[in-house]
Amino acid sequence: MTKAARPVVICGTQHRSLEAIAAVARNGAKLAFLLDGPNSFGCALLGQEQGAVTLSRALGNGTVKGVITLEADLPPQMTAGITVLAAIDWQPTELMQRAEVVLPCTAWVEQDGTFISNEGRAQRSRQVMQPGFPIKGLDPAGHPPRVHRTTPPGGDLLPSWRIAGELVERLNGEPAGEPLSGPWEHLRGIDPEGNGMITLGQTTSTAR
Repeated sequence: MTKAARPVVICGTQHRSLEAIAAVARNGAKLAFLLDGPNSFGCALLGQEQGAVTLSRALGNGTVKGVITLEADLPPQMTAGITVLAAIDWQPTELMQRAEVVLPCTAWVEQDGTFISNEGRAQRSRQVMQPGFPIKGLDPAGHPPRVHRTTPPGGDLLPSWRIAGELVERLNGEPAGEPLSGPWEHLRGIDPEGNGMITLGQTTSTAR
């Protein structure tokens, strides 16, 4: 790296602190982070749009007493001072095991969705299966009735964003609107079979 004209360090952030990563970026090297999840870039764009602060900063002053997570597994040290902990997820994470309230939601293959990658490319995905519990995965004591039906048991699950939206509305907040509206309206026309669309803030272009 010391011999490179324009050195760039490409790395993740899951197993190293920011200080340790910065120590590697010497001699004027640039840093390029690979975010942990496929929609982390999208969350960063939303956070910038809404002027949000990081969760660690929000929890640092001790004023937050309740947390509802959406498909996220928080380390125990971040939730040590939380009085009410609720988890919305479709995976049996460690956070789900210690949460006081658990709200199951649909998996990504059980709903339509939009994902934004590290490079800012938005891509659409289509639902490929109905939500519900597989018969072979159920305990014999909890086997569903032998009734012919067109929908699987547990098929009343909702996407995590809709659950969160209904909770906000019940707490006298604004009703949850269509996700692909307002500044995100341009993502509605993305072809799920195509290469997606590059989106950076308000600037978009169709990827070839």
